[in-house]
Amino acid sequence: MLREAKAQNLPLRRNQVLEAKVTAILHASEGTLSVKTTNLTIDDVVGLETVKRFFINIAKKLRDSDPSSPRAVLMVGPPGTSKSTFAPILAKMCGF
Repeated sequence: MLREAKAQNLPLRRNQVLEAKVTAILHASEGTLSVKTTNLTIDDVVGLETVKRFFINIAKKLRDSDPSSPRAVLMVGPPGTSKSTFAPILAKMCGF
């Protein structure tokens, strides 16, 4: 998709990439997975103030292309500790 857009000197829109991702996920999973979106923000999470401050700091570094920003974030913990909730929130905060 990227090569085609570049070769044809055409802009590549975000929604085109997202639609291609959804199609690839559905195809690879043979329809057993689906793509969900969320409108949650860091302010919707109650408690976990230390974790929220950490994610706010990391998101700022990633947005600003700070060389000290991490290349990855690994969230570990027992079920029910908001790992899956934080993943799309952090991605949105970083501008992804």
